[in-house]
Amino acid sequence: MKKKIFNNLILKILSIIVGVLVWIIVTNMNDPVMTRNISGIQVQVTDESVLTEQRKIYEVDSSNMYTSVTVSGRRSYVNNLDADDFTATAPLSELSIVNAVPIYVTLNTAELRSEVTITKRADNITVNIENIIDKEYPISVEYTGQPADSYVCDTTKLAEETITVTAPESIHDMINRVTLPISVEGVTSDISDQYEPVLYTSNGRLIEKNSNISFSRKKVQATTTILKKKLVDLNFSVAGEPQDGYRFTDIQRERKQISLVGRENLIDSIDEIVIPASVLNIAGRSENLETTVNMENYIPEGTRIGSEEEKQVKVTVFIVEQEVKTLMLNPETDIKLINIPEGYLAKILSTSEIAVMIRGLDTDMEAITEMYMLDPTVDMAQAKSGENSMPVKFTLPDRIEQIGEITVNVRLTEEQTEGMAANRTTVPEPEQ
Repeated sequence: MKKKIFNNLILKILSIIVGVLVWIIVTNMNDPVMTRNISGIQVQVTDESVLTEQRKIYEVDSSNMYTSVTVSGRRSYVNNLDADDFTATAPLSELSIVNAVPIYVTLNTAELRSEVTITKRADNITVNIENIIDKEYPISVEYTGQPADSYVCDTTKLAEETITVTAPESIHDMINRVTLPISVEGVTSDISDQYEPVLYTSNGRLIEKNSNISFSRKKVQATTTILKKKLVDLNFSVAGEPQDGYRFTDIQRERKQISLVGRENLIDSIDEIVIPASVLNIAGRSENLETTVNMENYIPEGTRIGSEEEKQVKVTVFIVEQEVKTLMLNPETDIKLINIPEGYLAKILSTSEIAVMIRGLDTDMEAITEMYMLDPTVDMAQAKSGENSMPVKFTLPDRIEQIGEITVNVRLTEEQTEGMAANRTTVPEPEQ
């Protein structure tokens, strides 16, 4: 038996070797070894706690978050591989002093790791690292929408005036203000609620919230006062009299009304603002008075003026020189004697014409052309028997005044003595 086994031993060994070679050749012809590049493998950053524990964050350019590898192995394995079959990791625990992190690529399927060789891999990725810091900011308020008609926002009281923002340094460099957006659309009364703060840049751009930004409080309590707004009249008057020969004619103001803001029950009770006459004192003046009145000095307590431009009102008081006109009075024909005592006769003794001067605005004076228009009369009710110096009264139109006093001599006698009943009546007026 042993002789049979060792007969032609060399030939048998050669046969085995040839068989293996034939098997290898056949196998390589059917499933040859190949090399292939696979790209688009997404890199996952790991060990982030290494930075977060140091209050740091990292950022990687998204274009650097993919890598590629070169793999080799039998075609039946290699051809079926794609990017999803690999895991690429960049552990931050291996961060270098130049902020580079190595990338490691492995096959997801353990059984294939002995069949496929990764012969090339990307070296590393570069990360940007920032410190996370806390910074305190004042809280401002921004109203959105509009209250109902005739209502305005007055003030907002915050439960806290400041808030701490925790964020990367680059975010703090962008923050210009921290604001509470408060909607007042259509409101007519005070509102109180909690609001989430938002961040804005200096040019008014909203800074979007993300996981790297946090606040010391998620919401802030705020109470907004809503007041009523109303237009009220301005009531001006003057004090004193202008210089003799001059007359106050009108008050011209920049605005006749201003808007007043306050609690509804108070505002509803106010229709006008009365400015004291002493504010516009024209005593002894011969020219216009121009002044600016600060309306804040005269509004009721608990109210305020609706806008800055309404607080100061320019006022002009017009003072003009009066025209003087002279009319001639004929005592015998123009004067009417009235209230002659019973049983007496009256006779005007003055015979010469008397110059009567009146004063007023030219527009009022131009209509007065004749003495009879002034209806001159002498009231004899207080006259005594004998000669009397009696004042002559004139019926003057509005805004016309007499300069000086006119008197005439009138004799009052008992009727039995004179017997001149005709003198009891006024001398007839000349025909008009």
